[in-house]
Amino acid sequence: INVTELNEERERRKDDEEYARRVDALSRVDVFRALDAEKIDRLSRRMRMMIFGPGETILRQGDPGDSLYVVRSGLVAVRVGVLGASKEVTTLGEGQFFGEMSLMTGAMRAATVVAKADTECYIVDKEAFQEILQERPELAAVISDILSQRQVALGDVPALAVVPTAAQKNQLMTKIASFFG
Repeated sequence: INVTELNEERERRKDDEEYARRVDALSRVDVFRALDAEKIDRLSRRMRMMIFGPGETILRQGDPGDSLYVVRSGLVAVRVGVLGASKEVTTLGEGQFFGEMSLMTGAMRAATVVAKADTECYIVDKEAFQEILQERPELAAVISDILSQRQVALGDVPALAVVPTAAQKNQLMTKIASFFG
């Protein structure tokens, strides 16, 4: 039997630990590396957390989206459907993320993501991020560079591309600007 005394100091310590986890989670997301400490702080305070059970669908390929998920704990399977068949392309664990294109451009979900175990995810939505982009619109250029590099790395662009082209970066920047107004 464990007995825990609930008091202000314990609550403050728990809040501080959770805040540190949120900041750490955001600092692992390459899209947010362009943000300064104050912006990371604001974003971490606006994130919400959701819990998913084994086999529960978190995102469905083709659905609209405007949020990014960071895995706080657990494991998720990323599956892509092609011609009616579903193929697991990767597994993501603690500190990894998915949904960045939907957060930044409003693109439809490119994959279905399913919890493989009990999983906790932090969610950053458009509303939380829009405030930051409106204050620092120049971040859109930095983020479009990161996203275009990520697309090349994930094979989302033609096989001959080794580095993102200026046209790809500009296209992403236009999508980001349009999505966030």
